Amino acid sequence: MARKKLIEKSFRALVGTLGPNTRFGQGTYIYDTNDSVRDYALFAIFTGMTADAERFCLEFLAEKTGPYLDCIRTADLSRPASLLKEILTDLMNRLETGGHVEPNTTYHAFTVVLVKGGAAYIARINGCPVFYMKERKFRPIYHQPKARGRESLQIEAVPIDNGDRIILASEEMIKHPTKLELRNVLLAGEDLALACSKIQMLATRYEEIDSPRLMIIHFRRNEAKSTALFTRRNTAVIASVALFIMLLFLWGDIVRLVNTSSIGYIVTKKNIFQRAAESVSNETKDYSVEQVYAGLAVAYDLTVGPDDVLFIVDDKEPGII
Repeated sequence: MARKKLIEKSFRALVGTLGPNTRFGQGTYIYDTNDSVRDYALFAIFTGMTADAERFCLEFLAEKTGPYLDCIRTADLSRPASLLKEILTDLMNRLETGGHVEPNTTYHAFTVVLVKGGAAYIARINGCPVFYMKERKFRPIYHQPKARGRESLQIEAVPIDNGDRIILASEEMIKHPTKLELRNVLLAGEDLALACSKIQMLATRYEEIDSPRLMIIHFRRNEAKSTALFTRRNTAVIASVALFIMLLFLWGDIVRLVNTSSIGYIVTKKNIFQRAAESVSNETKDYSVEQVYAGLAVAYDLTVGPDDVLFIVDDKEPGII
């Protein structure tokens, strides 16, 4: 059995949507974004299609991306842009050949966003509006497409970080509001649902919108969790605990080692090792030689008299010493 390698998601995606919230039918769709620990997310928004066409698109995306994205992944997502291009090219062909859209028509549009690690791969067809907000500024992603239809497929990769946002919308939603108005709405608060409502109010100031489609994706970096034992913080904690325990065991020796006299001078006493050596030597007998008389040649007789007086006969001396 192949070994499964799980990757913790770097980002969690907070999503605000505008439009019907059903799984199938007309509306804004999000496919399997945060219900897996794998490092991915997939978003899609469709405009100008029938409910059957949108159902087909969702099922097609689920079938094609499932082996790479879902919790039972069996294939490696090593080339996200190439995979996205291949899937969407096939999807456009299937839409026409299956009769879901009329051949060579350009009234439908959709965008698919694939997030992997620290990058978002954004693919759009027929100029579906996409905005990318980084560091509180709108950053350009696409140039205007030269054509519509099959040749309009565009794929770009953008780096994502904490606080970045991607805004997907139908064309009528952003026909009149300016980028400055959109930026002010998005920076006014963290409630994405409220932001969607405010953008809709901006759009309907000019004309009524029959089927509004809007998605705001806000990326938040997950808190990093390190499983390593010897991190800088753990090493400092372990060293502090070890030092405290050592001080508890050696506190008596430290007090005896350094003693303060009455006039404030520090008087050093015998250290731990000297006291240990003395305690061992006191328990054993001392057989060391002690010199009692210097200058003898050959002392061949010796006796101890009263009061421990020593009498010695020596070759060099004429009498008894």
